[in-house]
Amino acid sequence: MPEIILDTNFILNCIKEKIDFFEELQQRGFHILIADEIIKELEKIKKSKQKLHFRQDADIALKLIYKFLEEQFVRKIKIGGKDYVDKLIIDFLRKNPDIYLGTMDKLIKTNLRNRKIVLRARKKLDIV
Repeated sequence: MPEIILDTNFILNCIKEKIDFFEELQQRGFHILIADEIIKELEKIKKSKQKLHFRQDADIALKLIYKFLEEQFVRKIKIGGKDYVDKLIIDFLRKNPDIYLGTMDKLIKTNLRNRKIVLRARKKLDIV
């Protein structure tokens, strides 16, 4: 079963567009990985002074992640380090080239050769 790691911006965009990405990825046969650092980043956004809809999207994302962690549909991993989270993801995926990446981040997309899942036309997930 292929594995996919999701970044913060992918999760938040799917929440914003009301896409059930967990279910869709599972239907496509993916085992979902969530980095502990992504969860911490979402918790920071939830507690931040950003616009209310960003905080609400982060809260919804965290609730979904914790729910799926309990049901063991999602596995939490530690990618380690104190660097910027995107850099940690890039380093992790360079060491694990078989793992897919769910991202909307242009910098990450251009720095990795791994196959990526992206949001197309704000409506559906697509492999690139």
